[in-house]
Amino acid sequence: MNPKLQPLMDRASVALKAGLGGVVNVALGPDGQVLIGDETPPCISYNPPGFAVTANCTITFPGGVAAVEKFEAANDFGRLAMLENGEVRTTGDQSLAMKLGGILAAAA
Repeated sequence: MNPKLQPLMDRASVALKAGLGGVVNVALGPDGQVLIGDETPPCISYNPPGFAVTANCTITFPGGVAAVEKFEAANDFGRLAMLENGEVRTTGDQSLAMKLGGILAAAA
């Protein structure tokens, strides 16, 4: 696991305590996947690239951890630009993606 993933996983634990309301897969291209789920029992897990997971929402950063860092450092306009040009993609329950984003931003 890329050691730069640890801060994301630490903040994900805050999302679980806040009651995320579903399962989100954060797909990080070559850096693997982080599955965040507040099912029973709540979990945060790292999975290698290509590992099959079932989630209510998938947030994909094809550029891996570097793209996550860029997204976190960007302002709202920069984040929107990343969504529009495909550096970040979401599928599934968009409200869950927005909720997770708000929780992670507050925990940073």
